[in-house]
Amino acid sequence: MNETLTTILTRRSIRNYKPEQIPNDILKQIIEAGLYAPSAMGRQPWHIVAVRGFDKIAEVKDGITPLLHAKNKNFTDIIGILGVAEAK
Repeated sequence: MNETLTTILTRRSIRNYKPEQIPNDILKQIIEAGLYAPSAMGRQPWHIVAVRGFDKIAEVKDGITPLLHAKNKNFTDIIGILGVAEAK
């Protein structure tokens, strides 16, 4: 089996996280890899926000959770909250 198929078939979800933060060099590699992800017609419509620090992560979570559970999801609001979190 080739490396791509092995990676896809052996991937797993992680829901228990260690308290240590990802080192900056690893975070930069992850973000760079994400920028190479395919998009429709090459538009690349994403903005990547890395939230660091437990207080900031909790703040973003508290702001996004109600929006994710809303019946009429407005993803513009979610993006707005992420923008505010990034600016602080």
